[in-house]
Amino acid sequence: MNIETLEKELRVNLKSYVSKQVMVDEVVPKDIDTLCQLIKDNPIMFKLDISGIRETIKRHLEFKIGCR
Repeated sequence: MNIETLEKELRVNLKSYVSKQVMVDEVVPKDIDTLCQLIKDNPIMFKLDISGIRETIKRHLEFKIGCR
């Protein structure tokens, strides 16, 4: 899955919705597996988010082993 696929779905259904924000919200996947696949397929777009997740995990592990 990629952003272009989501955009195409959005454009196809756009005419039938009153609110574009509602339409965008409905197109974005809500389950974790699909979101993870979207992130895997678009690593450049989510680079900062992935970095933030890694930092959170590192801080948690440092706390658990007594580094912090």
